[in-house]
Amino acid sequence: MAEVPDGAAISKVTLTIGEGLDNLRPWRKRALQIITTDIWRKDSVEDIVPLNQVAGHGSHDAKQAILTAKNGCILKPVQAPPKGQREKQFYEEVFKSDASDSNSQLFKPFLPKYFGSCKKRSKSGEFGEFLMIENLSQGYVKPCIMDIKIGAKTYGPDANPQKIVKQLADYKNTKSEFGFCVPGMSMYTGEGKESFKLLNKDYGQSLNKDNIDDFLRNYLDSETSCSTSVVLSKIFSERLVPLLELFEKQTSFHLYGSSLLFVYDAEKALDFSQGKIDKEKLSECVRVTMIDFAHVWPGEGNLDENYLNGIKHLHRILLGFSATTQL
Repeated sequence: MAEVPDGAAISKVTLTIGEGLDNLRPWRKRALQIITTDIWRKDSVEDIVPLNQVAGHGSHDAKQAILTAKNGCILKPVQAPPKGQREKQFYEEVFKSDASDSNSQLFKPFLPKYFGSCKKRSKSGEFGEFLMIENLSQGYVKPCIMDIKIGAKTYGPDANPQKIVKQLADYKNTKSEFGFCVPGMSMYTGEGKESFKLLNKDYGQSLNKDNIDDFLRNYLDSETSCSTSVVLSKIFSERLVPLLELFEKQTSFHLYGSSLLFVYDAEKALDFSQGKIDKEKLSECVRVTMIDFAHVWPGEGNLDENYLNGIKHLHRILLGFSATTQL
């Protein structure tokens, strides 16, 4: 079990929501989970408390809640077996220095940095195991975040019939048509990027083949600056190319229910629209990262067509948005 290192971790904080969220479930109204920039120190993780979440297992199961230390840093709980051990094993396979499988090493540029795992005790006295993972938005002033779950099939080979029925019904209009779905996004919008906007699962369920571009219009705030949204979509499409190339050849793993986390800084987007920075500087705050690996299975020498198809469609939609959006 690794010692807690000095350095960055994925860090999520709560933002109290006031108006405009009448359609959200009560626990979604209480707090919004976003990525932030806190640094994780050795002396900051001993006292940990549950963090309100807008999605994931921690939103309805306190034992699976993301935990935050005094300074707001978090540790990601290892889920109950076998899911938690699968995710931990995947990270360790990709990040071990002497990996013999070249395919597993190819995943490293697309994952958050992994610093190992640790065990910590909560105030209730319970010990829990946590993954220690890179902060994905360190230095971001106004992080805009979108979760895109990849694959028409989001359940693993071990799913029971009830799970399969539920997964097939969720986001059926986008998963069947495009091989991905949009569980949620949060972004800063408006002329000064002062307005905060949250779109949840209900919004993702409303997307279909006739309005699929709408999720990019919202996430990239094209209503405020159409030209900036076009540039951002081009950068995001460029970020997907190496990942697309990876899945066109890797046969080590098949991923189910895994997501791509899109992140950019609305503050930098505003600077770009005002001519203060160029595209190269803007691209420094644009990230696409693979997350959530509780359902990773051996590829057994076969391409992951389920994941590959989703990335292809997503890449095509990003390219189409940048080509057809009116400047």
